[in-house]
Amino acid sequence: MPQWSVWELIVCSLALFIPIFATDAILLKTLEEKYYLHYFRQLLDTVKGNYGEWLYEEEECFVALLESLSEEALCLYLRLDQRRGQFFRVEKLDYAECGNIPATIEELVYFGFVSPLGVEHRAQMAELLEMLTLPELRNLLLISGVNFKKNSRKSDLIAQIHEQLEFDDILAWSTNNVPMVQQLRAEQMQWLRFLFFGNMYDDLTKFVVRDVGHMRYEPVATETFTPYFTDRQSIDDCHKMELRYSEFWQMSEEKTPT
Repeated sequence: MPQWSVWELIVCSLALFIPIFATDAILLKTLEEKYYLHYFRQLLDTVKGNYGEWLYEEEECFVALLESLSEEALCLYLRLDQRRGQFFRVEKLDYAECGNIPATIEELVYFGFVSPLGVEHRAQMAELLEMLTLPELRNLLLISGVNFKKNSRKSDLIAQIHEQLEFDDILAWSTNNVPMVQQLRAEQMQWLRFLFFGNMYDDLTKFVVRDVGHMRYEPVATETFTPYFTDRQSIDDCHKMELRYSEFWQMSEEKTPT
């Protein structure tokens, strides 16, 4: 039996997986540019078609507002909704299909889907500062006339900013140097996904799984969709149970030692 070196074993192992990755890449390229928009419209049409008569007025208004957005604005909002966190740096929103990003953001602000940073975000200052790079934190302190050690770690600079700067100073600097926006109406989007999937954890990635051929999850078939709920009461009861389960899960995660 031939003796294999460690590197030869690694190369052979990778060779077994490369065809799988290459196949996935090819399949993903076959998805249209606005594939997620297509999926979301399927979701929205299915929800309206099956639960439209049971929606409350504010829920109907939210659906109507979504449908009133330009295609570029809806695409950008869906992009934000699929990303982690609630705050986003504007210069990192680089999506060709979303048109002129600043103009698209203005539309989303106008219709109440995103919000630029303001005094109402004071409580999230720690989260916002974590989004800044080390050079940006140094620049913030420098512009504000605060002395700092050049070899300070990011955590030390953030602590210094908390101690020596007001939120209004941070807000003014961010507006001029690193504009950010907050996604709004996330809970209403989660509500729509709940109506479609019947739970609080599935999202549009299940559509991608269906179309690229991955079978690690159960495929989504909108054409044979069977409603999960039979009336408004069952919707509300199940939603309350899902919320309680989600809260319990979050509490369990927080109590789990790291």
